[in-house]
This record gives sequence, structure tokens and C-alpha cells, in this order.
Amino acid sequence: MRDGQPDLSRLMDWDIPQARQQLCPQQVAFYALSIGIGQQPDDPWDRRLVDPWDAGIRVFPTMPLVMAYPGFWMGDPRLAQATGVNGADILHASQTVRLHAPIAVDAHVTSRSRVDAIVDKGAGRGSLICSTREIRAADDDRLLASCHQVHYLRGVGGQGDMGTPFARLPDIPEAQRHDTCTLPTRPEQALLYRMNGDNNALHFDPDVAAGAGFDAPILHGMCTGAMAAASAMRHWRKAADKVHEIGFRFASPVLPGQVLELHVWPQGQFRAMNLATGKIAIDNGYITFAPEDADAPAS
Repeated sequence: MRDGQPDLSRLMDWDIPQARQQLCPQQVAFYALSIGIGQQPDDPWDRRLVDPWDAGIRVFPTMPLVMAYPGFWMGDPRLAQATGVNGADILHASQTVRLHAPIAVDAHVTSRSRVDAIVDKGAGRGSLICSTREIRAADDDRLLASCHQVHYLRGVGGQGDMGTPFARLPDIPEAQRHDTCTLPTRPEQALLYRMNGDNNALHFDPDVAAGAGFDAPILHGMCTGAMAAASAMRHWRKAADKVHEIGFRFASPVLPGQVLELHVWPQGQFRAMNLATGKIAIDNGYITFAPEDADAPAS
């Protein structure tokens, strides 16, 4: 705290917990199932990603978002005491993941996190927190993936910019032709997805959800974004091991069981609209791919 106000400068050097994980084909398949892959079980594209006994199974490119996950460190009571930042006032705004090297389905990985920047929106208008989590091979420290997330801190601002912020996500080409398809979520989707390690009570406890202003527990934003990315890749018939980078912005919440309408552009961009609310749920979505003849994602 600083003069009774939250001190955002303390976030810049906060000691974020590191984590480790030993992957296995069953975990890789479960993650794919938890983001809706497998809802078309007759499609070989789906089956290749959800069968742990298939020698060709691949890690889906958004899985680094949950690999060696240290938990929601911004909700740590020690951080609240030291900085005055209340985890309940933090909202996930956008997410990108970049693949630097192939990730084996039995890889042993570690994660390291840091805060890169604070973007001041003005006194009383909140701040953006830009942070990075790197996924590395435990045996030789090779960088496998980097996850860049932006969180919005409600109400706390006026302390000035710090660090170097991320570039904005690319705009959707509104005037250009795009295709649409239906993307259903399942009533138990959040219960499945939280088994990947994100056990925020907002996604399963009705009382916690009500306290946050929601009618019911909401679906994890990273689940919704990954579902939209997977559906777009299925539409384009793109292979998981050809992805270089995926990004998206969280525009509005989704309740498990609601149906989305996915809009996909041939340039590799996507957006998801919630048919129950008429609101955009995932915006500024994009996927970039390595060359078709490449053996691994670009670095």
C-alpha cells in the first residue's frame, strides 16, 4: 500500500510461483475434450486430438495456457496485503499463446511468470496488467511456448505507466467475407475445464458467481477462447502442429450450455457471438500458421 492506496509498482517485481508438470497422453486428450474437441466424434480431425492411444496424438496449441499452471497468483492474499490489489477486482481481458518448439505429449515442463507492464487508464478508470508466462522443457530449459495475458484492474489508476505494454490484437476485417458455424458449449463444460488446474470458484460456485454479479457460474474465458480457436481450425482443416500463434480478447461472459455462433475469416481471424445474449463473447481472434512444409512452429 502507498498512502492508503494500492501500490501497483510492487507488481512489477512480485515473486510469482513457478510450477512443474509431467504431461501424459491422457492429460493431452482430456484438455482437448475440455475445450469441446470430440463433439464431432466421426470427424478424423477431432479423433486425432482426443485419443490417447493414437501414436499420432498432438498437444493442442492452446494447452500451454494450462501447462504448469501456478494458479491465480493475482488472488494471493499476500499480494493483496503487500500491494492493496484485490483479486476480485481483476478481470482477464485478452490472451495470446506463441509456440516456439514442438511439445511432446509426455513432456516434463516448467513455467516462469513475470509482469511486463502496467498501463494506466487514469485515476478511477483502472489499469491494465500485462504479464508473460513461459513454458520451458524441464531437462534443458528450451523455450516451448510463451503465454501473454492482459488483465484489467478495476478502479485503480492514476499511478502512471510502467514497463513496456504488449501490442494491440489485430482488428477483425469487418468488410470482408466470412463464414459462420454453430459452436455449442455443454452444461458441464466449466466443471471439465477446471480439472486442468483453474479452480476459480467463479466457475462452479453459484454463491461466488452471484457475488461477482453473475446469474450463475460462468465458463472460463480461456475455455471459450480455446473452443473458438479449435472450431476455426476444424473449419479451415488446419493441423494442430502447424500453429505458430493464437490470440483472442474476452468481450462478454458465457454460461455453460449456451450456444455460440462462430465467425471465421479466410485470413485466419475469428469471433464468437453468444446467441443467448446477442453479444460478442470472443473478439479479435486470430491464428497464424507455420509454412505447410515446416516441421515445427516458427520461433
